Amino acid sequence: MYSTGLTYRIVNYIGNYGPGNFWSNVLRDDVVCDLAFIKENGFNAIILMIPYAAFMPTPGIFANRHEETLDFIVGEASRQGLSVIYRLGYLWESDFQENRTLERYMDMYTKIRDSRTSVYENDFLTFVDHFYKRGDFLHVFLSWEDFFWAVSFANEQRNITDQQNEQETRRFMEYLLGKIGTRERLFVEQRTNAEFHPIQANPKVSYAYYNTLCLQSWDDDFIDRNFGRGIAISGSMLVEKQFFEWYSRMKAELNLGEGNELIIDQFNIVDNTFSDDIDHHAFAACKKKLQVSEENLDAVLEFIMPVVSKNVLGIGFWSLWTTVSGHVYNGTFALGYEGWNSDAELRSHSLVLRAGNKVSTNLGYVRLDNKRTWNILLKYTATRASHVEVTFNGVTNIIEFEAGDSRTKIMKYHYVTDKALELKCLTGEVTLMRVDCFNQTHKSIFYNEDRKLTCSRKRLALFTGVNHE
Repeated sequence: MYSTGLTYRIVNYIGNYGPGNFWSNVLRDDVVCDLAFIKENGFNAIILMIPYAAFMPTPGIFANRHEETLDFIVGEASRQGLSVIYRLGYLWESDFQENRTLERYMDMYTKIRDSRTSVYENDFLTFVDHFYKRGDFLHVFLSWEDFFWAVSFANEQRNITDQQNEQETRRFMEYLLGKIGTRERLFVEQRTNAEFHPIQANPKVSYAYYNTLCLQSWDDDFIDRNFGRGIAISGSMLVEKQFFEWYSRMKAELNLGEGNELIIDQFNIVDNTFSDDIDHHAFAACKKKLQVSEENLDAVLEFIMPVVSKNVLGIGFWSLWTTVSGHVYNGTFALGYEGWNSDAELRSHSLVLRAGNKVSTNLGYVRLDNKRTWNILLKYTATRASHVEVTFNGVTNIIEFEAGDSRTKIMKYHYVTDKALELKCLTGEVTLMRVDCFNQTHKSIFYNEDRKLTCSRKRLALFTGVNHE
């Protein structure tokens, strides 16, 4: 096994949740164990996604409870020898306020587009400045993706092309970066996924770059268009060709070695966020079809990683272990009853439902898509034989629990239009440790949701340089 020369080996830290509901659910005991697991596996830095609106729910006022959690995570990371990287202004959060990060970005963009000033502009600059002044980070970066979707949604009715949206996103980011100013340890993350979101040289903004790279094997039509009809190219050969073409473009356009550094913070062999009802969506099914096969994955990595280790400053992955992309606010009851109506007894990070007790919430803050399958996740312990009535999307089911049963149950719902969720205990006693709602899973190429290794230890060593035998 070669010795990796990578300075930074990075992973996003979202616990067992999604990035959108991480801050209202994460528990301190879990943080200690999670970071130890990350460190033991050879990583030395974590990315924390900081949603703008969740941390500043009211313009000019920070959410102290989230920052207290942040302080704890940063302190624990330091104690365990992990550096922290902030992704400032992460776009998606599951929260109750009306003007969340997406809506605020859309407002800022449309005002800039129309030569006006948004009420959120100075607030966003204050947000960035506040976290930059903390100084307790390795790097801070703003991500292309967080601004791209806001621009795309704002232009939905304007009938403009993808290329025009790309140009508008760049203009939006350049405007904000011009207001923020060049700062040490402030990076920009670009999207450079194969033929999607190609990066363009920008001499006006002198920032070092983080980059997302998603390598995929493609279908016959893609090969015909790019390499000529009838050419037989294996998935791994095409991936290798993509990588070298990508790196050559990055080196030329970023002037690497002249003050700019390149870190691949999301090295995705495939797009690792799949809809859980993948068979019902042609695009999602297409993405699954195009992924590099498990059979040739290690061979691809053996080819690419020695090159990466000598030519980039760091490499990172979306998640070290598989987790659902959760949406429920305060689903672990870490914030007490907040977001819930209940007459059940509240204990430490749990609700105890006895016969006649109810707990309910309205998932109005979840951007539900009624064309997708949604899942309700319940993590529970039944003290004795119990029956619980679950009502969601206007459908009522009665679940029977055996005495001593302690596990996680997932229930599927199709064509969701009613966002009210209620659980009523009919008989017995059940302790709820987590309630969540999701329609996507962040799949890791290393560990499953139970932290069981799903790949060879050789694969893990390829990235970390640590022998895990």
